[in-house]
Amino acid sequence: VEGEQKKGASFTAYLSAKPSYKKGQPATVTAVVNALGEYHVNQEYPYKFKMGTAPAGVTYPEAIVRAVNRTDKKATMSIPFTPSAAGSTTISGELSLSVCTDSNCVIEKAQLSVTAKVEE
Repeated sequence: VEGEQKKGASFTAYLSAKPSYKKGQPATVTAVVNALGEYHVNQEYPYKFKMGTAPAGVTYPEAIVRAVNRTDKKATMSIPFTPSAAGSTTISGELSLSVCTDSNCVIEKAQLSVTAKVEE
């Protein structure tokens, strides 16, 4: 399940969720950044995901996630959460990212969200 994709001239970013999660079980959604065209993922920039306000029935073990996996064209971050109620819930936050060409780096912030389905 993909959340709304944020597009820039140099990148796309979105949150990705599994088809469903179990109530009470630690879970993750994935923040995905794809560098476009001649741009590549900035290997030095301190990517971070700042969690939005937790919806009812969800807790976030970290307010800010900094662990990032990078390749030349893609960066991914595992965003942890724990659902305590069944139903649909929205995981959201702000991703700070950077992509570069050989001569220019772009630093962006993207508001991302995805709806996660939680089962009993």
